[in-house]
Amino acid sequence: MQPFNKEHEGNADLLVLRLNEWKESSPGDYVQLIQIMQDIKSLETGRSDLLCEEDKQALVKAGAPRHLIDGDKHLSDSWVVRLFSFWRLNSRLEAYLCYPSIRESFPPKPRLFVSWNSPTPVGQMVHLMVSLFEFRLLRRVRQCEQCDKWFYASRNARKFCTPLCSKLNWQASGTGKRRRREYMRKYMQKYREESI
Repeated sequence: MQPFNKEHEGNADLLVLRLNEWKESSPGDYVQLIQIMQDIKSLETGRSDLLCEEDKQALVKAGAPRHLIDGDKHLSDSWVVRLFSFWRLNSRLEAYLCYPSIRESFPPKPRLFVSWNSPTPVGQMVHLMVSLFEFRLLRRVRQCEQCDKWFYASRNARKFCTPLCSKLNWQASGTGKRRRREYMRKYMQKYREESI
């Protein structure tokens, strides 16, 4: 694994830009990217959905031993779910082929480097997602809880794309409404006292 650098955050910004653009303009591509991102994040966090019978059949067709899927006493159900998550993700990734190209950077310090390209824009975004996953940055690409816009969280605890969305969310919460009522009650009481 390569060391982290600012280029990876630039990749995250590019991914966020494309997700926000494609949400409206290319819903089919958007859905494909979201499915892949959800699969990657479920592997990263260790949380996956339970398997239905169709999922088990798909695993058997892919070559997984039936006795493992039906529930060997030595293997937990979570292992089977994880196996299926890997299979589903890899089967989705097979559709997006990438090829390497070798380039030279510009002077003053010319050096050779390899970049990975894809013939389709969706393939390029899938490659960006996988590279962000490699550096554990994909978990920071998320949707704002207020406006559903995609953003890159520079801090892991960030839940909103802008301070305005954070403020709007707080104002809509029960605590925000209660504090606003208390403030307005005190303000109006003070206003009435001064006007008398």
